[in-house]
Amino acid sequence: MKRILTALLLLCASAVLRAETTLPALFGDNMVLQQQTQARIWGFSDAASVGVTASWDGKTVKAPVSDGRWDATLSTPKAGGPYEITIDDGYQTLKVKNVFIGEVWICSGQSNMAMTLAGYGGQPAYGGYEEIFHAGRYKDMIHVFSCGANEGCERPLDDLPSGEWKAFGPQTAQGTSAVAYYFAKHVTEVLGVPVGIICNAVGGAAIEAWMSPEMVSRVKGVDYSVIDNPRSTQARRRLARLWNMWMSPIVGYTAKGFLWYQGEYNVRTMDPVVYGRMMTEMVRSYREFWGNDKMPFYYTQIAPYFYNDCGEDGIELPLFVEQQLECLKTIPNSGIAGTTDIGEARVIHPCRKDLVGWRLAMLALTRTYKILPAKNFPDGPFIDQVSFEGSKASVTFKGATGGLSIGVPIEGFELAGADKVFHKADAVFEYDRTHITVTCPEVAQPVALRYAFRNVPQATLRSSTGCPVFPFRTDNWQ
Repeated sequence: MKRILTALLLLCASAVLRAETTLPALFGDNMVLQQQTQARIWGFSDAASVGVTASWDGKTVKAPVSDGRWDATLSTPKAGGPYEITIDDGYQTLKVKNVFIGEVWICSGQSNMAMTLAGYGGQPAYGGYEEIFHAGRYKDMIHVFSCGANEGCERPLDDLPSGEWKAFGPQTAQGTSAVAYYFAKHVTEVLGVPVGIICNAVGGAAIEAWMSPEMVSRVKGVDYSVIDNPRSTQARRRLARLWNMWMSPIVGYTAKGFLWYQGEYNVRTMDPVVYGRMMTEMVRSYREFWGNDKMPFYYTQIAPYFYNDCGEDGIELPLFVEQQLECLKTIPNSGIAGTTDIGEARVIHPCRKDLVGWRLAMLALTRTYKILPAKNFPDGPFIDQVSFEGSKASVTFKGATGGLSIGVPIEGFELAGADKVFHKADAVFEYDRTHITVTCPEVAQPVALRYAFRNVPQATLRSSTGCPVFPFRTDNWQ
């Protein structure tokens, strides 16, 4: 009897001492790892160490456990799959199945990034349901990790509170970011490799919520009483709350780059110049956390809309876009996708997410993947030089390879004289499709010119790649 009791006690003790090893939500079946790199994988354990074995090469990487956490680095091959990854702590074995190797992008921001292919109530995503019905064709090529929660927390988390990798299909597609999907669709079709998109965008989010206090402390001109107001009940608009919950837990997940679509909230609450500084510091800090100061960062111009109840003729939007464009100078290896042509005055979620995704994909395919020379898809198009002579203004453009679109009336220009009152102007091409002459009967001697400089401009100029000319002004009047 004593022997039996002793054996039972030893068995119980063994069970108590047995190590437990777990994986964060970000590492699971159907995940995508970045190809041809040193990809990180980590987890939690009570054991002394764990062994991580990938089926693509059969090699085991030993990872010591420190303070309950282990961290391993796997050498990934060229794109392919499916594979398996085995984690063994000597007591138990975990298997991660259906792992693909390809290209990984982190997609963040607010509701225009979060907006799914199924759209929002009364706000459809153009062509979304057609893509949903045909989503099965990408089941092995597009995998999605969607967080999808409008929450935040006061301290950085070790793990995401929700989310899992899913292979793309009709059921998955309904809850997938439309912008992220269209981006992934073009990248996988052009490169022929699997694409993993991690979407942690949160509707109504402020940029300060995506930044830690340390990041924001380095930004000149920040008013802490505004960005960290303790009376605010909305965590997604308070300093660091989304960083803590949705970004900090994924820091270091090996990815190719970032996609960012945010600003609609801050255009109402923040000095545009301060916003530009915030975004610059956010990107610099993210790259530092990921250990890659050249990590691509592609972002979206916020779209025309009836901002701040100032009507279509308000200029909150273009003043904000000016600073988004300035960020091209302050954020190396970045690019912006224009949306001047796809806004909807009374709908803050424009339906043409397919165009946004395509324009972001163009940036990645030409600059990051170099499928075609970047000179064929330069920044822009932007207004370059403006000169005034008598009753007319002469305008030239840069970033308009192949010239600007013809066949539609040129709209969007305004001229003002010394009285600083702007009037709608007429414009015609001169010489070629990169030179335009602008005149206005009400302005005998123009001294300032603006293009698309309204919340909801009637602007028609596009490049031969289909990208719209960005808002522009020659004056600096208040």
